Amino acid sequence: MSNTNLKGNNFYQANLSHANFWEANLQDADLRKAILTNADLSEIKSLDSVKIARLDWLSYIKDKLELEGANKIAKDYKVDSVYYFKGSTKKELILLKKGSWPF
Repeated sequence: MSNTNLKGNNFYQANLSHANFWEANLQDADLRKAILTNADLSEIKSLDSVKIARLDWLSYIKDKLELEGANKIAKDYKVDSVYYFKGSTKKELILLKKGSWPF
């Protein structure tokens, strides 16, 4: 999956073990409950607005899964929550680039 535009793809519960995301754009993708064991995230292009299932996702990929590139991702991104749609009372967890406006 290297050098690929995966923007908005649904990887919900997908087995992405050993996937190489070198230069991949995952902006707006759904990684909730995806299996990322031994995935390489070291040269990922974008994780902006990626849906995740865990509040501790950044520490999970860094400390538990020990994924390549997880340290950089933890430095560059933060977990936030947004409403599913306008007027919704339910929120979902997403990744946001640190320092991105207006957050």
